Amino acid sequence: ANHLHKLPSNTLRAGTIMAKASDGNTYALGPDALKAIDPLHLGASSAILSLLASMPEGNDTSAGSDSGLNFSGFRFNAPMVLGYPAYVGKVDLKLDDQSKHNLSVRTTIADNARDLALAQYPGQVANSVELNTSYGVGASYTGVLRSNLINTASFGLTNIRMERTGTLGSALTLDQIDVPTDLTRPFKRDAPTYNFIDDLTWNKGSHTITTGGNLRLVRNNRTSFANSFASYSYGRGSLLGLGSDMVTATQAYLAQLTGNPNIRLTDATNVTRAMGDLFGVITTASMTYSYDADGNPLPVGDPTVRNFASNEFELYYGDNWRATSNLTLTYGVRYMYLGVPYETSGLQVAPTFALQDYWQERLAAMAAGTPMNQTQHSLLSYDFIGPKNGKDSWYAPDRNNF
Repeated sequence: ANHLHKLPSNTLRAGTIMAKASDGNTYALGPDALKAIDPLHLGASSAILSLLASMPEGNDTSAGSDSGLNFSGFRFNAPMVLGYPAYVGKVDLKLDDQSKHNLSVRTTIADNARDLALAQYPGQVANSVELNTSYGVGASYTGVLRSNLINTASFGLTNIRMERTGTLGSALTLDQIDVPTDLTRPFKRDAPTYNFIDDLTWNKGSHTITTGGNLRLVRNNRTSFANSFASYSYGRGSLLGLGSDMVTATQAYLAQLTGNPNIRLTDATNVTRAMGDLFGVITTASMTYSYDADGNPLPVGDPTVRNFASNEFELYYGDNWRATSNLTLTYGVRYMYLGVPYETSGLQVAPTFALQDYWQERLAAMAAGTPMNQTQHSLLSYDFIGPKNGKDSWYAPDRNNF
């Protein structure tokens, strides 16, 4: 796949900013000049210089925001690896000589992988790979218990197993420069469904009676590193006055250097971008914290883990009655219960004031011209719910499913 990434120019990698001025000249602001411009007189960050030195040289200056003066581009073809093998197996067994008892087992296993976030630069591996190792297995036993009585018992397990590899650690974003590491975060999902089925068929006289049940245990376990680390970034657009202090300081330095008090930068935007990048300026830092059930924040680097479950079952009874030679009656009853999903460790909340009532209150306030902050429930509050907390889950179960 064709990739284009933003890179520093060779001069910027070396710690020099190229600045176009109104007198028609382009000035090279090297380490000493940058220290003089910097109010702290520190100049370029050694950590940033090491980071820029690890990147390849650009090969497309037109992709840079200043056409290669301080920023360039790098185009290359990144490999994309795809693999979708699957394995299927089936075994049929006769458990006795008369074939009254038979067992059938079958399975399908996926071993799929595809690159999601391709290599950032040549020589690197894919930053993120999607792995699908889902599988299904089923077993069915059929037994002729008597000449008129047959039982079929089945078991099925379908497990959706998806995983996304990714990068751990704090994230850093620069202005007009793509860092060497893609910041796709790892994620894992393991969602097995266990299915137990039993069917009994009984032929008695003119009746064929069928009865049975189906039990399903559904689980959905997720592990995510999406909010496990802090992120830091530099962007000119977040600077006070869009970096006007940097521009003023640079123009003052050029005026002293040239003796021209009226000299001005003709591309102050990209000089500000380059200067913030080199100095290691951070304009934005963010961290989304996750908490345990006791209100304690998870340590930085720990994933958020959520395990959901629901339990379902069905029961049925049916009769096929040959009442006369030309009249057959078929009737029966089925009951189904679909359990309400819940979080198995109790990390489950809901508003203490029902949302449908909240919106009705808002609508009534709107019609009456009452400001939102004067309504009784202007602020929503949440509390723990679910079976693990001794309460109902997100909605009440429906037990009348005949």
